Amino acid sequence: MEATLTQKLLNEEQTDLFDQGDKGEFTQEMVPDEAIHTARVASSLLGICIGIFIQGSTLALSYLLTVFVGFEDTALSDRVCYTVALVWSVVSSMMGVTVLLLMRSILITAFYSTHSDIEHNTTLEAKEELMAQIIDIIQKYYTIGSLFGFGLSWTVADYLLGLKGHLYPSFATLSIAIVWYICPSTKCASFKGHCGKIQDEDGKDHLGPNNDISAALDLEHPASQQAQG
Repeated sequence: MEATLTQKLLNEEQTDLFDQGDKGEFTQEMVPDEAIHTARVASSLLGICIGIFIQGSTLALSYLLTVFVGFEDTALSDRVCYTVALVWSVVSSMMGVTVLLLMRSILITAFYSTHSDIEHNTTLEAKEELMAQIIDIIQKYYTIGSLFGFGLSWTVADYLLGLKGHLYPSFATLSIAIVWYICPSTKCASFKGHCGKIQDEDGKDHLGPNNDISAALDLEHPASQQAQG
């Protein structure tokens, strides 16, 4: 009996949420500030870890090439070292981008797997708008975190090795990442304005499967296809 009553209350709460979604009343209150803060901090920390990993692996590769291969003793040392460094930079950078793409795919898959049976298309469209904003925050701060971790690793390595000539460019990269992070424009302070309704030229609410939100998520619209079928 208690389980039945609990399920009834949950269904009523879900119905109220659907009704709000049908009216386009998704506001910032439906996405707590804690969730935005968590997404920003978590993506930044993940980016820092990836940036440190890229820099650490680059230093390890340079050490192995210098000590064990002995490129400094060959006539083609500069050309070979530059080529290897360039190739490894591309490979390590692709690793960081791949991690971001995989994380984005996991989020989108989890989002649609929990909304596959929703009959209210406008509700799903409104939630897609919020999801697109969350993904934008994650991508932005993951990039900032990667830049920060990369610059921090370079700065520490140059300082420990006594390379004062390379210390200033590395510190400049680190400073850019810090300024980018604390810049008010990147904190989505006006997130509420991005979670409102989409207005068309006639001033009416327009949430359809062909809008910019679905394009940003880069996925087909399962609820719309189900309605058309």
